[in-house]
This record gives sequence, C-alpha cells and structure tokens, in this order.
Amino acid sequence: MEKRGNGNRKLRLTRLGIAAGFAVLFGVLGVFGMLVAVGLLCSACGVWLFVWSRNKAMVGTRRGDNSLIEQADVAIRATRRGGKRVCLLLVAIQTSHAAPSTKKRIMDQAGAVLRDKDRLISLPDNRLAILTAAQDGLHANAMMAVARRVQTALEMPQLPAQSPTLKTRAAIGLASAPRPSQVMTAPELVQAANDALEIAEKQGLSGIFCADPLPPMRPIDTRLVIEAQRALDTDQIVPWFQPQICTRSGRLIGVESLARWEHPERGLITPCGFLPALEQARVASRLSEVMLHHGFAAMKSWDDAGINVPFMAINLSGDELGKSGLAQQIAWDLDAHNMAPERLRVEILETVAVASAEGTAGDNIAALRALGCLIDLDDFGTGHATIAAVEQFGVDRLKIDKSFISAIDKDPRQQKLVGAIIAMAGHMGLDTLAEGLETQEELEVLTKLGCGFAQGYAIARPMPKQDLLRWAQRRSAFQINHKLNNATG
Repeated sequence: MEKRGNGNRKLRLTRLGIAAGFAVLFGVLGVFGMLVAVGLLCSACGVWLFVWSRNKAMVGTRRGDNSLIEQADVAIRATRRGGKRVCLLLVAIQTSHAAPSTKKRIMDQAGAVLRDKDRLISLPDNRLAILTAAQDGLHANAMMAVARRVQTALEMPQLPAQSPTLKTRAAIGLASAPRPSQVMTAPELVQAANDALEIAEKQGLSGIFCADPLPPMRPIDTRLVIEAQRALDTDQIVPWFQPQICTRSGRLIGVESLARWEHPERGLITPCGFLPALEQARVASRLSEVMLHHGFAAMKSWDDAGINVPFMAINLSGDELGKSGLAQQIAWDLDAHNMAPERLRVEILETVAVASAEGTAGDNIAALRALGCLIDLDDFGTGHATIAAVEQFGVDRLKIDKSFISAIDKDPRQQKLVGAIIAMAGHMGLDTLAEGLETQEELEVLTKLGCGFAQGYAIARPMPKQDLLRWAQRRSAFQINHKLNNATG
C-alpha cells in the first residue's frame, strides 16, 4: 500500500510538473504573442497615420473636405466612361505679402479663369491644386495653354484701392490621366504632377513643366523645303493684311502683316504650313525682309490712293530678332520707301521678350525703339513676361491673346480677368488690343471693359493689299453715311 501510495504521489508530481511546464511555455508564448500583436497593431496604426496625414495635407476647400487623392480618383473614374482625360496642376506660389487674406485673394484669382466643373483645391505651404473636368482632346499643348492661363491670372498685379499691390509668382507642374496605353491611379497622378512641379521650380520663379510628352514633330517633305526656299525668291510668299480698329469709333487704325504662301498648285498656305520648311532650309530669317519690302510697298500704294492706314504691324521671331544688323536693315527699308518709323509696329511674342532680355535680340529691340518704331507685346497672357521686360523694351501696347477673348461675352469670370489686364495696362500707360474676335458680342463686351483696339474675323479676315484697299474704302464710306444719318436724324 505504501509503495502504491508513493507511486501515485510521484505520478501526481510528474503530471503537476508537466502541467506547470506547459503553463510556463504557454505563458511565454502568450507574452510573445501579445508583443507581436502589439507590434503589428502599432505598425498598422503607423501606416494608417502616414496615409491619413498624407491625405490630410491635401484637403480640398472648394468641394468639401475630400482629399486631393480622393477627388483625383473620382475624376479618373469619370474618364473611363467616355475615353476622356483629366489634368492635374500643382501650383507653388511666392507672394510679396504674407497676410491671412493673401491665400483667399490668390484662390479668387485662379478661380476666375476656371470652368464651373474644374476643381480648385487649397494645399498647405502656399500651394494649390487644380483638377480639370474630364474632357476630350486634352493633349500636352492644350494642358500647357491652361497652365499659362492660370499663371497669367495669378501673376497679374492686383491694384486694390486700400491695400498694397500683391505681386505673385507661380511655378506649375502638371500631368494628365490616363496617358496613352497607361492606366494611372490617383496617387500616381498626384506624384507625377508633384515631380513636374519640382522641375518647374528649378526652372525659376515662373517655371512650367508638363510631365506628359509633347506630340512628335511630323517629318517635313523634302520637296516642300525646296519649294518654300524658291517661293521667297519668286514673290509667292507675300503679306496679307488684317485690319485693326478703334473699338469706340470703328476707325481703321492699322493693319497686321501676315505671311501667306500663294502656292500655284496647293493654293493658299498659312505660316504653320511652310515655316518649318523655311527653318529647315535655314532661310527663315529672310522672311522678315520679304514681308517688310512688300508691306511698305502696300502702304505706299494705299497712301497714293488716299486711304489712311496709320501703321503696319509685323511679327518678328526670336531668330529674326537675333540677326545681327536687323535694326539697320529696317532703318534702310523705311528710308527707301520714305516711311516714317512710327508707322511700323514690331510685334514681339511674350515668350520671345523674356528670352531676349540680353544679347543681340535685346539690342535690336532697343535700337528699333530708339529709331522710333512702336513695340507691341504679342499674345499677352500666354508666357510670363515681367513688368521689368515691358519697361525695358519700351512696349507701347499689349495684344491680349485670343484664348482670353473667345466667348468672353458668356463668361463673367473671363471678363474680370481681361478687365484686370486692361486696368494694369492703363496704370502703366499702355494701349490694349484684343486679337481673335469672332463675334460682335465679344467686341461689345471688350468696348465696355475699356479695350482700345481690336482685331479678328468679326471685323475682317486677312486679305491681299488690293482687297484691303476696297475694304477700307467701303468702311470709310459707311462711316461717313452713318455720321450724316445721325446728324440729320
């Protein structure tokens, strides 16, 4: 009995030891499991906090408190239903004043040039985002045009009555989705635009960079290059003239000389059809010589016919402005045709003006101004010319780009932007001309806004010198009869 009891006691002790061992083992495993669980939970919380903070840093203010990524995701989904695309612009802003109201003023300036369905989103650190509505035909060139339009609105000096002038510089990075043969998620779109913005900021205060590749250049027909070169020597490339009028009186105040190739087989060819060929043949710089020679001859013929055309405007490219001796050549042509220098307006593209601040081009512009020629800043609003450049070159007039003029009678926000351009020009003592008018309604709105001069199809299309003569005679007769009717009525 005693041995059996001792055996039972040993068995119970053994079982107790085993149980205790398992208890310790499970306890250790339990502690380890808790540590792992806590670690996993902490990791998950960390990831969640990172995502939350990333999205929270990009909170929209125009469409509620949805994050930029969420809004981009909604926009990208909309493109899948109709094969359209969306564009995201990220804008970094530098301002001359750091006041609580500054961001709101900047947002208002940007919102003035957007469509109703475009989304304007305020971001931290003086940044904002613009997410365009899904649309067809949204290629890189069209996106760049949108970016320049936004940049112009933001960098337009504000002249409030009781607060200091707000000077703004805006760098813009942009990207679109979906890209050809590539599906993009919302985070990828935001990242692409952010990368583009970093490149734009490295370019300078007003840099613009598009993450999407520009369309490839079409190869130029070798035969066209040879024909274009010959056309300059045989008077096939000649100026056509588009009238410019005073918006209040309707009086003809000048013409713009526009190159046209009167091809014997292909018909009338505009510059976009032959300029690349001239450039490839390395004779593009001769185009201005041909245009000036024929243009001055046309003005002399109008003078002889008793038609008053106060001046002719001619556009000079960056290559032409960079040609040594250009100002001397133009002075010689003016003298040869007995033409006063103030009857020639030299149009300089806004992008060319920025690039021509120094060097031969800048010297030529200064020399032409000293000669007495007038200077127009062409396509104003599509580049990033500074007020300093306007003053440096002695610009007399701003030509407001047609992208700001189209359908202005239907868009109050567009009217505000153009009104601001006209007001700024007035403060600087500059005239303004609106180009690209297509309707009388647009002309009426621009007249009310105070734009002094206008040009476009609503007035007249470009025409040969003989047709311009007849057009001016008819217009002069109409205005005389109109005045007589008003006087007798």
